[in-house]
Amino acid sequence: MKTNKKTFTIFILVAALLLFVVLTILVIAEHTQIQAFNANVYEPIARLITPPLTTAATLIGRLTHWYSYAPIILVLLIIPRTRVKVGLPMAIVLAFSAFMGPVLLKNIFAIERPMINQLIEPGGFGYPSGHSMNAMVFFGMLSILVWRYATGKPLKIGFTAFAVTATLSVGLSRIYLGVHVATDVVGGYLAGGAVLCGMILLEKYLTNMRILKITLISIVSATILVHAIHALTLDRMVVYNEITFSSPHISAELDGYKIAFVTDTHTKTGRRLRGVVDELNERQVDLLLLGGDFTYDSDDLNLALALLSQVATRDGIFGIEGNHDNYQVLFPAMEAHNIKPLSNSGMYVRDNFFLAGVEDLWNRNPDIAVATAGAGVDSFVLLLAHNPDTTMLQDTTGVDLILSGHTHGGQLNFFGVVSIGLDSRVISDYGERFKGGWAESRDGTPVYISRGIGDYYPRVFARPEVTLITLRRGS
Repeated sequence: MKTNKKTFTIFILVAALLLFVVLTILVIAEHTQIQAFNANVYEPIARLITPPLTTAATLIGRLTHWYSYAPIILVLLIIPRTRVKVGLPMAIVLAFSAFMGPVLLKNIFAIERPMINQLIEPGGFGYPSGHSMNAMVFFGMLSILVWRYATGKPLKIGFTAFAVTATLSVGLSRIYLGVHVATDVVGGYLAGGAVLCGMILLEKYLTNMRILKITLISIVSATILVHAIHALTLDRMVVYNEITFSSPHISAELDGYKIAFVTDTHTKTGRRLRGVVDELNERQVDLLLLGGDFTYDSDDLNLALALLSQVATRDGIFGIEGNHDNYQVLFPAMEAHNIKPLSNSGMYVRDNFFLAGVEDLWNRNPDIAVATAGAGVDSFVLLLAHNPDTTMLQDTTGVDLILSGHTHGGQLNFFGVVSIGLDSRVISDYGERFKGGWAESRDGTPVYISRGIGDYYPRVFARPEVTLITLRRGS
């Protein structure tokens, strides 16, 4: 590489990194000018929303996901003439970009996606935009290689124009679909530009087959080791996640009221469940709620319920069924241990506090309207629904807070971000929307999804969780 080209590349790299850092600080600080910029960009785009454009924007998103580039790169790697000069650089830079964006940077910053008119169901955090970052890297690297190896200036200029248009189209489509704001896209472009410049500077080392093999073996080994250690240590330790929920429907009497939510026990009747019972007794909760998925085995079920019934509460223990429960066995067993089952039903726990629970979505017929029918207009209404998908299929406007489980925090996660079960829509029809933590129903009702405490399958980057909710009177 000539000195002047190398110097220019370093300059672009440093500039992109500095701008990305500044932008990230402003985004995290929720600077008013950043918010105004995002609004000013989105408003004219939103006025263009039509069914044909939505179809086109959705198609662009599907075609420019990181794995959509894989077939092109695979062809370049198979063809002998393009394998080393084109295919290998493309494969390395896109793999690094796909890891840096969706896996690393998004998880580090943990900035939520915009709560605007989302035309598709997004997954994961918002900043920076992974689609924009990968588009910058893919089309940028391809353009560089075209200028390096192609013949004919018109071809080079034409392809560069196409690459710029494609990259900008990806960013605009993400804003149009309501899954990213403008700063997410700009952040993705800056991060992608930095990755691209870094690849150019290190290309001769990274495309050396001996160095590449050693690097790949080291990365794969380290990745397996990190996930194995996490699964055998942290993923076996229950975390007690304390959250606060405020609502104007919460009365002065309920201000400071403590609720424990335990779900997806999956027959964990040994040390883990005993530890949970001891911890909850230590914390002196007012109410214990059980979110379903105990077991089909009646002996293990009775052992689990006997343990859970030892939690001392002021207002009792209530529970619902999950998809791994037989309600005809579960509900009588609950009642035998003084645990009140809720099955498309509800009751007042205290004055102005109505608790409801619905049947499981996969096994039976949940009915939120029937479950909450007895609630007063001004009452605080809390709903238990094992499967959070239920909240996207029925009216939840009469509910203040919904507690769910079922998804186990994705169960098997790549660095805590990519979940095969959720991304493939096996566990939930809504992808990572209900992976864990706070989400919203179709009507905008707050939904909290607990990761649960049982394993079922081994947990990887999905720590078992008991949720502790403190109610506060307020907006």
